[in-house]
Amino acid sequence: PAAPPAGQVSAELPPDLVGALRELGRAESASLFMVLHAALATLLSRLGAGDDIPIGTPASGRADPVLDDLVGFFVNTVVLRTDLSGAPTFTELLRRVRESDLAAFEHAGLPFQQVVEAVNPARAQGRNPLFQVMLGYLHRPAGRGTVLGLPVGEAPEVAADPKVDLNVTFVDGEPFEAILEYDAGRFRPATARRLVDRLLVLLGEVAARPDLPVGQARVLAGDDRAELARWQNGGPPRAGGQPWYERFSAQARRTPDADACVFAGETMSYAELDAASDAFAARLGGLGPEDLVGIALPRSAALLVAVLGVAKAGAAYLPLDPAFPAERLRFMVADARPAAIVVDEHTRELFPDGITPSGGPASFVPPPRDPRSAAYVIYTSGSTGRPKGVVVTQRDLECLLAALPVAGPGERLLAVTTLSFDISVLELMGPLTAGGCVVLASGAQVRDPHLLAGLLSRERITVMQATPSLWSTLPPEADLRGVRVLAGGEALPPSLARDLSGRAASVTNLYGPTEVTVWATAAAVRGDEPPTLGRPLPGTTAYVLDAALRPAPPGVAGELYLGGDQVARGYLRRPGLTASRFVADPFTGGRMYRTGDLARWNGGGELEFLGRADHQVKVRGHRVEPGEIEAVAATCPGVSQVAVAARQDRLLAYVTAPAPALRDHLAERLPSWMVPSAVVVLDELPLTPNGKVDRAALPEVDLARTAGGTGPRTRTEAAVCAVMEEVLGTGPVGVDDDFFALGGHSLLLVRLATALCARLGADLPVADLFAASTAAALARRISGGVPAADAMAELLTLRPGDGTRPPLFCFPPASGLSWPFAPLKRHLPEGVPLYGLQSPRLSRDSGLPESLDDLAAEYAGLIAGVAPDGPLSLLGWSFGGAVAHKVAVRLAAEGRDLRLLGMLDTPVEVSGGAGDVAALLAEMGYRVPDARMSAADAVAFLRSMDDGVAALEDEQIERVVESYLAHDRMLARARYDVYPGDVFFVDATVPEQGFTGAASKRWRPYVAGELRVAEIGCRHSELLDAGTLEILGPLLARLM
Repeated sequence: PAAPPAGQVSAELPPDLVGALRELGRAESASLFMVLHAALATLLSRLGAGDDIPIGTPASGRADPVLDDLVGFFVNTVVLRTDLSGAPTFTELLRRVRESDLAAFEHAGLPFQQVVEAVNPARAQGRNPLFQVMLGYLHRPAGRGTVLGLPVGEAPEVAADPKVDLNVTFVDGEPFEAILEYDAGRFRPATARRLVDRLLVLLGEVAARPDLPVGQARVLAGDDRAELARWQNGGPPRAGGQPWYERFSAQARRTPDADACVFAGETMSYAELDAASDAFAARLGGLGPEDLVGIALPRSAALLVAVLGVAKAGAAYLPLDPAFPAERLRFMVADARPAAIVVDEHTRELFPDGITPSGGPASFVPPPRDPRSAAYVIYTSGSTGRPKGVVVTQRDLECLLAALPVAGPGERLLAVTTLSFDISVLELMGPLTAGGCVVLASGAQVRDPHLLAGLLSRERITVMQATPSLWSTLPPEADLRGVRVLAGGEALPPSLARDLSGRAASVTNLYGPTEVTVWATAAAVRGDEPPTLGRPLPGTTAYVLDAALRPAPPGVAGELYLGGDQVARGYLRRPGLTASRFVADPFTGGRMYRTGDLARWNGGGELEFLGRADHQVKVRGHRVEPGEIEAVAATCPGVSQVAVAARQDRLLAYVTAPAPALRDHLAERLPSWMVPSAVVVLDELPLTPNGKVDRAALPEVDLARTAGGTGPRTRTEAAVCAVMEEVLGTGPVGVDDDFFALGGHSLLLVRLATALCARLGADLPVADLFAASTAAALARRISGGVPAADAMAELLTLRPGDGTRPPLFCFPPASGLSWPFAPLKRHLPEGVPLYGLQSPRLSRDSGLPESLDDLAAEYAGLIAGVAPDGPLSLLGWSFGGAVAHKVAVRLAAEGRDLRLLGMLDTPVEVSGGAGDVAALLAEMGYRVPDARMSAADAVAFLRSMDDGVAALEDEQIERVVESYLAHDRMLARARYDVYPGDVFFVDATVPEQGFTGAASKRWRPYVAGELRVAEIGCRHSELLDAGTLEILGPLLARLM
């Protein structure tokens, strides 16, 4: 049987508690109802409902004497709004509640529906407007009694459809009860019971300590405390007291001939690596605990020799990534003051006084070990603009390796991370302390997913650790059947978790900051369940705390703190910063690290990540403080105000004046992942009421425009502005505002054209809106000053240029229409001409060219007519990408300078069945009702749509369908040559009819240069939608 729509739980309040609550109310001239109201609002706020709590309550509707003799139900609903802002004590809150309740009940006769109509809140089906929690207070008379001689008793209430999520009723009688009715579709019985238990705990707390701030009052029930005690402790540490490098040497004595390291086909045994690292440690003689040794080496066997040798010498290593900007490296060296720097022939020019990881004296005596000494120092981004070095001790490292074994004898781990990224610690040291083999991938292999997939198979890899960003690049053919997947460093998307768990032997989601020695929690990914952060590792504790450092109840968000044996020493020479982030653990007396991450415990006792409590962001697995980028940006000439924020997994810099040199300035001083993808110019930075930058209000892209800046000068301009405002649904439109820059797109063209015709009698072709998309330009065309354009022409001028920038030529999908490229112009740099090539069949009676090569030759001729020489860029969407590739090969052979060849989710061959007109409609963004459609059906379907295509004549729509069928045949017979340059390719990752989301890999044989792939989370048909262009547009602009 189906579960009842509403459930109910109840609890009795002890008489002494009820008496204390009554007395508390009398002391503040408040009723017991008001005390209970204040307590319920406090509980809801503490459980995450915020500081402004609306609660509904029933009120008698019989204030009018006229109703005295009428039989009927006249109860009205009153909304009680509770203000908990400013950290009030319960006594202060009770005073607020008394005042607001009295004011609300003064208007109890105003019908609730009338209030709803006046406020007009956003409505949702199945949700009560204005509030989702009810509070009731009933008096229950003592004894059953009689009425007209008949005995009176209680009948059990039958659960009915819940009108709100929670309905709390206090029944004042013998006994005094709290009854909670709940929506069983939203709450489990155990959750409802827990809510009542927490309410009783809170009532007891405020009765005993009414002058305590409500944010500090206890709300944890007994079951809450028992669960948290189990969940937040990872158990005893597993470390045995032996440093990792000694465990390696012991393993080398046990299995001297086993493979320890493989790089570029060369293998090093345990004995060889042990001897080489001993020799290098001897060369570092004289160094000891707390001495730092910089390591400026690329991935290679020498890297392992250096790391082991430094550890055996008793010193700590400092990664100095050769890929970092020179200025960043100089800062790190000046700040950390290493005693020596290890280099090879490629990095010696960075550090001329460096030493190579070669041998020293024949004999080597290990220095006394100190588990409290530093093992390594890794620099992370700093909010003040100054990177901070995290000091991790030998004991911290020992505890990590013992808590998280990764690769034992016979196992092979593929290491893909640079030494400067702290997750490299586990992939280098984990296998070497347990008898496994480290297979080092080269930089080229890490950057090329296909090379990486080949290495996985060739080297028989059993374990690989990487960020989700890197895992997502692996092609579908990568064989992960015997691979244990370790993912961490950034949030693991559920879709990627499902994909990996269906392909790999196992998937583990790892979480942890550098300050708690790489990883602190782990979770096994299970099928379709969303990935969590899991539970703390052995020796580690994890707390979800509120602002007062009290444990947040299970299910309630709080800041995540990590304690235990892996907490790092602190920040190198930064005692003040260390004290602010490494704080006292109030539960154990030890130390804990404040992560700045928001989390909660779920019902299964695992942590769920909810975002950041500060402005820190993750970019490609690296932790980035926007403040550091802002501090460096502020040193760029011409930059006076700057803010940096993450949008759509990319960094944007916002400035208040044009700064064309800013990105170059940042690239010279910061690692690549800290250089913003785009620079957005705003009139001013948005501020919060206290004068700080309002980061949440920073736009995705440059939204600064001249809206309303220049008013209409003629009656025609005024009329056009009014029509554009109506169609776009925006505020004042100035005569120089661009239709597409204001959010217009091809689907709004027909509405704009229809409205202009109705208001002004202007029958403008659709193409006029591409070439003349401002109110001033349209007014000139309407007045007859400019000849009309042809929307079906083979070459559309979507934006004329000024002759200073190379043009961009766009190649259409199989429909043959380039209209969808028009909104792209708002994202391109000023002065870039934008042209759209279109199917020749749209504008002439003769048939299309027979082959893709013939069509490319015709398009190349059109391009030569507009841009006979000089640099240019090509961009093709879907079928158009294949044509663009053909044209690019032809132009490259002629010696033309191609700045960009862009291909948007282009299939190598026909993606559906040849002649599948339903695929045409899907590609154009329509949801097709019947996959079996004839060409005539497609024409009729397009005619019925309310968009730009429907504005065409029947014959023109027929030609769109004919073009598609002809292009489909061309693609089916196409053969490709190799393009000698680089290609920028976009994969749409959301599957759609005929498009699987991994088209790029099929083009690798036809690109001699670099195939740069960007994945965008959209459907194939959505690649030129406004939302997608917010991501794609700036990428293209940067590449041009």
